[in-house]
Amino acid sequence: AKVGVVDSLKRGIEKIPSEASLHSKLVDFYTQEKNTAALPSLYQKFAAKNPTDPTVFWYQGLASFRNADSLRSSFQNQPATEAYEESKKAFVKSVELRADFEETAKYYLDLVPLSLGWCRFQDRKIEEAAQNILILLRRERHEAPARIARRQYPKLISYRARIAADDVNFKFSGNSV
Repeated sequence: AKVGVVDSLKRGIEKIPSEASLHSKLVDFYTQEKNTAALPSLYQKFAAKNPTDPTVFWYQGLASFRNADSLRSSFQNQPATEAYEESKKAFVKSVELRADFEETAKYYLDLVPLSLGWCRFQDRKIEEAAQNILILLRRERHEAPARIARRQYPKLISYRARIAADDVNFKFSGNSV
């Protein structure tokens, strides 16, 4: 039954690529099934068939973002970083094709540096993580991402100090970094 639903949604998108509700249901389905890895290639095909449809590119951005979040949550930070960058490109393309997509695209575009910051944090690249979050704090375009960043940035500073102390202690105990 699930395969039939997915096939119906795909066929619907192929017939009416600008229908956002079909995209939303498809992306949500793959997300709920914890199969976001299938989304990027699926949306690359949709984008190739519909190179001027902003809706396709917006949902390609969302699909890549959801996949990136899934990768990051399993500490696959390099593939997550690549997926966040792909997400960013797709959202930018959707806005280039249709200016009124800007407001919703900016929300995700603001979340990208925050998410990249957490990838770097998980890789113990604290300075880079802090810089990514500072990018968002300087923009302050969207209330929610900026609020998240303001909450998280002090934690990064605290972790940075703790890791620096741990590294110093590690070196002084006769080890090398």
